[in-house]
Amino acid sequence: MFEFDRAIYVTSAGQSLHFAQWFKVVELMGYPWADRLVHVPYGTMSVNGAKLGTRSGNTLPLKGLFEQSITKVREIMAEKNSDPKDREQVAVEVGVGAIVFGYLSNNRIKDINFDLTEALNFDGNTGPYAQYTFARTCSVLSKAAEQGINASEVVDYTPNISELELVKTLSLFGEKIEDAVAAYEPSVIVRYILDICASFNRFYNSCRIITADTPDEVTFRLALVRATNITLGSALKLVCMKTPAKV
Repeated sequence: MFEFDRAIYVTSAGQSLHFAQWFKVVELMGYPWADRLVHVPYGTMSVNGAKLGTRSGNTLPLKGLFEQSITKVREIMAEKNSDPKDREQVAVEVGVGAIVFGYLSNNRIKDINFDLTEALNFDGNTGPYAQYTFARTCSVLSKAAEQGINASEVVDYTPNISELELVKTLSLFGEKIEDAVAAYEPSVIVRYILDICASFNRFYNSCRIITADTPDEVTFRLALVRATNITLGSALKLVCMKTPAKV
């Protein structure tokens, strides 16, 4: 018998009764590990309004969905005249990430209607938006490094409202991980990623960073950008998202 802390069964919500009955049987049989069996159910998935299912014969290979998404990202990059280094790699990372993020953004027990166009909206609460925000932090830090500005010094500084809001949001990282683990709910992390992005972009749009008025402002704000870069990057990796430095 394998030694385990927890055995987690991830299946459709349609099998919830089966697992509840089986777990009860195991408990009545007196197995000491019965209380370490967990069923994590998830809802059904539709793509563009069409419900997927093997019994109905309506299936869409994940590889095919990835290819559609990657192709669409290439088109978006061409429209925006975006030409990052390793262009093809970025297209793959953003295209695949859009699907992963779009799926995990919903509470796992809810039925999902996945819309590829919506998932690839750089201006919405999407994977590309989160990756773009991460790339924005990379850009700021890169420009600071080019100018020889140190972003790691600690200064005595009183933050303004948008800075304080971002600090508070970043401080919730550990708590959000604990919440996600306790509920077996990756959407907790996804929603937190969007909270970070919203807070950072409000800060970014309201505060000058490298060109701030005083050295203390520059140092503090760059440190805040670095903290965002680390926290957002870590949160994205928790949900299997890549973190391109330029999108």
